[in-house]
Amino acid sequence: MKIIINTLVDITETNRNRNDKSLEYKQQSNFNTLLQTVGLRVNPLYTRSPEVTTIDTKPLQFGSSIKDKQSVWQFVIDVEYSNAIYLEELLDIFNLLPVNTGLLETVKNNKGIFYTKDKKFTNITFEIIE
Repeated sequence: MKIIINTLVDITETNRNRNDKSLEYKQQSNFNTLLQTVGLRVNPLYTRSPEVTTIDTKPLQFGSSIKDKQSVWQFVIDVEYSNAIYLEELLDIFNLLPVNTGLLETVKNNKGIFYTKDKKFTNITFEIIE
């Protein structure tokens, strides 16, 4: 089973784990938050770090306030077995989860949180492939 995560929040894996308030530390902190949150429900495995591309956001079902081409981080996680986690669980555990903002995002996120259930501001989406 795979989980494909698309987000407008900078989740670049930098391996910078020293608390020095640098850009790389904040990016790594967001990556750690994402991976550890998934880890609350399943054992996440991955072979590639998140990749960022500038693409049209409309097909990704972000909030209605997100328009045009934006920087989108995509992260693919493997899960050991089918039906290990459901979409609704991901939406619940990620909704209103704090993140660092003001990094390399092209969309302004004033609140500093992941939105999964807000029709206007959703900034992270999930796709589960069995």
